[in-house]
Amino acid sequence: MTKKVIYERETKYEREMKGFRGEWDLQDAHSYSESHWIKGKVAEWRIAGTPRLTLRITRGRVTWYIRRRDISLRLGLAKEINGETAKYFAEQVQLAAEGKRDLREFISVLIRLETTSKYNDRLLDVDAADQFADPSSVWAYRKRIGDTGITWTWKALTHEYLKYKSPKLKLKYRKQYES
Repeated sequence: MTKKVIYERETKYEREMKGFRGEWDLQDAHSYSESHWIKGKVAEWRIAGTPRLTLRITRGRVTWYIRRRDISLRLGLAKEINGETAKYFAEQVQLAAEGKRDLREFISVLIRLETTSKYNDRLLDVDAADQFADPSSVWAYRKRIGDTGITWTWKALTHEYLKYKSPKLKLKYRKQYES
C-alpha cells in the first residue's frame, strides 16, 4: 500500500479588493505586516472606489501605490501618508493622466509640496505639479536644464555657455565642445 502525499503550495502573493474604512484598515495592514503570517509573502489590498489605489504589505512595511497599466507609482509609506491623502493623490494622478502629463514628475512634485509646504493650499500645489509635469511649460524646461531661478547649477551654466559658444564654432567641433 502506497501513501499519496499532497504538498500544499504556499502562496507568495495575495491580492484582495477592499472597501477602505480609513485608519482601521491601516491599523490592520500594519499589524498584518508585523505578524508571522506575512513572512515571505507580499499582499496587495486594492482600495475599492478609488482609481487604482493599492496598499502593498510586506514584512514590516506598508506602502501606498497607484497601479496603472502603463506605470506603477510609489506614493510612500502608510505611516507618513494617511488614507485620505492617498485617495486625493490617486484622484489627482487620474486627472493628470487625462491631461497627458508625466505622471512620475507630477506625483513627485505633488507629494513634496503636500508634505513640506507650510501653506496647505492644495489648489496651488496641484497647479505647480501640473506645470512641472507639462513638458511644454517653462518650469519643466528650467528643471530640465537645471535652472532653479535662484542660483546657477553646473548643468545650467554649461547649457548657457554652449548656447553662446556653439554658433561661433565650426560644425565638426560642436560635439566635442559639449563634452
